[in-house]
Amino acid sequence: MKKMLWGKKTTKNWQIRLFSIAAILVLSMLFGNAPPAAALSPGPGSNDGSDTGGSDSGKDASVWNRYGYEGVNTGAADKYWTSHTWSWYGYGYYQFDLASMVSPADVITNAEVTFHHWLISNNSVTPDYWRRGIETFEVKSVGAAWDEMSLNWNNQPGVDGFFAESATLDVNSFPRTSFTNTNGTIGYIWEGSVTLDITDLVIAWHTGAEDNHGIIYHMPPPYGYSSQDNYVYSSDASDASLRPMLEIAYEPVPEPTTMLLLGSGLIGLAGFMRRMKNRRQ
Repeated sequence: MKKMLWGKKTTKNWQIRLFSIAAILVLSMLFGNAPPAAALSPGPGSNDGSDTGGSDSGKDASVWNRYGYEGVNTGAADKYWTSHTWSWYGYGYYQFDLASMVSPADVITNAEVTFHHWLISNNSVTPDYWRRGIETFEVKSVGAAWDEMSLNWNNQPGVDGFFAESATLDVNSFPRTSFTNTNGTIGYIWEGSVTLDITDLVIAWHTGAEDNHGIIYHMPPPYGYSSQDNYVYSSDASDASLRPMLEIAYEPVPEPTTMLLLGSGLIGLAGFMRRMKNRRQ
């Protein structure tokens, strides 16, 4: 009798361990097959109008309303004048291809875009600090399709009013370097990055509620100071760490084949345990 009782206890412990192993396998199949986040920092593309914003096909350009520059295209430039000085405005257009980041079934939980700024103070009467100190920048959703290599101030699609988000940067907290102009005057350069939360917009792109025409990044009024200019690096920057980057956090949804495999495994496990029970009886 004691031997039989010991055998039942051992069998029960073995069953508990088997179910524990099965539970671990289930969790790993459900949540271990895909990374919890994805990042996309597009690099230089062909710059022929075919780039889509993928990893090797960066799609961005800027527009400027300064007299004589309204028709100029900057699709191949490594950084864009993105400022607001008196009556001059500079906007940067950027587009990211989500298809390379998440699958249609994945659930996006967070999305952030990061831009790297290059700010210059280049005038003999300009002080060695950024006059306004704190600058505000905005991201807005673009209202229609655009061509990277033909975009300019006159043909830009503009915004659609669906999404807007802003962030501030303390320029004087950025690392600063100095340089000497050919005329002997001293200039100053600050460099730093800004990150904005665009979760709602990326979710709308992903679900099809909003067409993905990209975003505009710009400095809203009031105007900045002349001789102090802000530039933003583009996907054509030679240093990959300075290019715009989109980061997405998401919850991966198992594919149907994975669920089928999981179900088959659980059915097989149940059958195996039933046979073991019948054999003991």
